[in-house]
Amino acid sequence: MATVHAVVSTGIGAAKDVLQEKEIATPAVSGERDLVVRVKAVSVNPIDFKVRAGLLGPGERVLGYDASGVVEAVGSGVQLFAVGDEVFYAGDVTRPGSNSALHVVDERIVGRKPKNVSHGEAAAVPLVALTAWEGMLEGAGIAEDKAANAGKVMLVVAGAGGVGSMVIQLAKKVLGLTVVASASRPETAEFVKKMGADHVINHHKAYKEELAAHGLSGVDYVFNGIDLDLNFDQLVEVLNSCGKIIAITAGSNPEKIDATKLFFPKRGSLVWELMFARAMSGNEPERQHAILDRVAALIEGGELVSAVTHTDAFSAQALIAAHERQESGKMIGKSVLTLE
Repeated sequence: MATVHAVVSTGIGAAKDVLQEKEIATPAVSGERDLVVRVKAVSVNPIDFKVRAGLLGPGERVLGYDASGVVEAVGSGVQLFAVGDEVFYAGDVTRPGSNSALHVVDERIVGRKPKNVSHGEAAAVPLVALTAWEGMLEGAGIAEDKAANAGKVMLVVAGAGGVGSMVIQLAKKVLGLTVVASASRPETAEFVKKMGADHVINHHKAYKEELAAHGLSGVDYVFNGIDLDLNFDQLVEVLNSCGKIIAITAGSNPEKIDATKLFFPKRGSLVWELMFARAMSGNEPERQHAILDRVAALIEGGELVSAVTHTDAFSAQALIAAHERQESGKMIGKSVLTLE
């Protein structure tokens, strides 16, 4: 049996206990729209340690939900790519992940790799770009119209994380919003400013008072990068009338999230973003292809940058370290592992 090298999570547990290098069966096309990709780089996200910790139940699996590489084989119905094309993508959490030398992915959730960046820089982008784009433009319905968005304010909670760093860039540079990012350490405050934030507040202090110190009475949009059960009431308090909160995780105490507080008198909205939803449900997955192609063009045009802060050669040890950084809650930007 032909095999390829991978790092496998052998079960539920700490990264140092369950992430191991193994030879696995060579991935092969299983659907007509599938690509087989020679992986050149991968990146780590919170979903990696959450799956490792049991989000999808027990069992051995390959993790990895960000990749950049080269198409090595295609399914019979592939229309968008050809062998030799450079691609980047986040993938599908219900299928084996990208932490292996070869990986299979549906072409409809794949974009062309930006030409002006390395595979490592490209691998750091897809999951966070899709999360940011879907949350703001699809979920919250924010128009890609800088003139219409002039004067509107977006609060990005946890702005120095992978998702936060991309939300700041898209909100400021593509949508034309005024961006307030939260950060609680000097190094994270510096990072969010580098990403384009107009103002920085400390999320360990009262949001309303922090915003007032910058002359802001409220915000029109919130992109919340932490568990919503930790700060929902504060977000409602600072949300302007008809404003929208975008959330990506509920937290362990969702009963604390009373959405009726958004009703009177604010008529506010709560929007959930789950990047894996389209691939899991088959609901217009090709929209992710279109988003990633657009993001690639924005990177090539200099409007967006990859927020890589750690790069290592691909190995179990390096992946363990990346998981541990992500779990620490102090990660700035993105960790990348290269297979080149």
